[in-house]
Amino acid sequence: MELFFESRQEITKIEGKLYFFQADPEVLPEPIMRADGRADGKYVTVHTVLRDSGCYRMWYDAHPEGPFKHILSYAESDDGLTWRKPDLNLIKDVAYPNNYCDLGLGSPSVFIDPDAPPEARYRATGGLRPTRGWANPQGTTPAYYTAHSVDGLHWELDSSKPRWFSGDVINCIYHPGQRRGLAAMKFVRRMNGIARRAIWTADCRQGQWSDEVCALMPDEYDDVAAQARGCVSGDYYGMSMLPAGSGTVGLLWNFWHRLPLTSSSVENYALFGTADIGLVYQSGEQGRWLHVPGRKAFIDSGTFPWNRGWVHGATGVVDVGSEQWYYLNGMQQDHGWALDLDWKPVEKWSKIADDQRSIGLAKWPAWRLFGFQADPEGLLDYELGRLDRPSRLVLNYKAGCQGNVRVQLFGREIRGDCIEIPGFSAMEDAVPLTGDSVGEVVRWKSGDVIQPSPDRRLVARFIVENAAIYAWEWQPA
Repeated sequence: MELFFESRQEITKIEGKLYFFQADPEVLPEPIMRADGRADGKYVTVHTVLRDSGCYRMWYDAHPEGPFKHILSYAESDDGLTWRKPDLNLIKDVAYPNNYCDLGLGSPSVFIDPDAPPEARYRATGGLRPTRGWANPQGTTPAYYTAHSVDGLHWELDSSKPRWFSGDVINCIYHPGQRRGLAAMKFVRRMNGIARRAIWTADCRQGQWSDEVCALMPDEYDDVAAQARGCVSGDYYGMSMLPAGSGTVGLLWNFWHRLPLTSSSVENYALFGTADIGLVYQSGEQGRWLHVPGRKAFIDSGTFPWNRGWVHGATGVVDVGSEQWYYLNGMQQDHGWALDLDWKPVEKWSKIADDQRSIGLAKWPAWRLFGFQADPEGLLDYELGRLDRPSRLVLNYKAGCQGNVRVQLFGREIRGDCIEIPGFSAMEDAVPLTGDSVGEVVRWKSGDVIQPSPDRRLVARFIVENAAIYAWEWQPA
């Protein structure tokens, strides 16, 4: 659905007491997965969950003892909560039953590409250096690679050469509204005197990944937000993504730094601190990424014991009926808690930290991330664009006591004018929407089917009384 974000160009008028707000998700109080055996090792870290072939499929990192340290693993579920780990035994040099995939990349993420040939239906990105014979021609330089698979289990690198030169966290999704794959990756750049993690993006069309472009750099306000949280500075550890109509929501992993900063490896680089997840938004393919005003946390660490010190998320969000689910990695200690200033593990603390990591879940009603609340009444004009076939307008809203939403529909040839459409424009034509719905068809006394208007743009005027509006979409009639 298209989301009502405050700075969207399509919003041409706001009147009355109509306020932009960010919604709050529900975070489950207990984890949904912990390490449970030899194959999982010390702890587990979720990367991607997809709904595919009638079940939920999870790609996560296990952290076993031995040569792997971390390795991509696979699990399945019928309900997204209880997971089974099939014996794949694809890695021949492992002496015990395991559910490992043969993709030797760090922090990998997976998406399904509906435009790809069958042998590349699944695509993946990952960082660091390949293992198990996949030589890095650049020596020890950290890098990101891309890969493809016929089933999500048996993988082949797209090239033995890196696609982008950085390392660590990279997330990828498929965006159906834009018909392309998207990747968000971590780069380190200096800002205000210290080395900071930042987000760069690239896209995939017809199997070809583009060069990276800068999407989000930490700024002075992040340091203000960090200090308001009792820390000293901030940057961006990674970013999950959610396709939203023509736009994209980013679930940004904010890393709030505590002193000391490290002096080795990268000078003035943060190692210690906590995290939360905030919302950013991009309207269209080329739009600027924008923070929600105030940069309020969407999901905070410390809400429950399992994520008391740190939280970050999976690659993307899963649609589950009328809800959206977002899988989380939680730690009971801060980032770097068991490391010294040279990034080396301190043995007596490492096992404690490893034992206290798990996978959790946050959820919310579909597309209710942010919106406009009337307190008690206001109106909003929104350019819907040109319509080329008979359609219905669907609205995601919630009305309170004696509240409702009504929609007047107009034509527009020049920005700012409103041309009446008989049966749709008068206030008395609109049928009030009451109650609570994530996808209600808007109705008028003349009906609910809107006829094509290729010669003019359509404008919806949302009259909102003690209600909130979140998102909208066209539905073919």
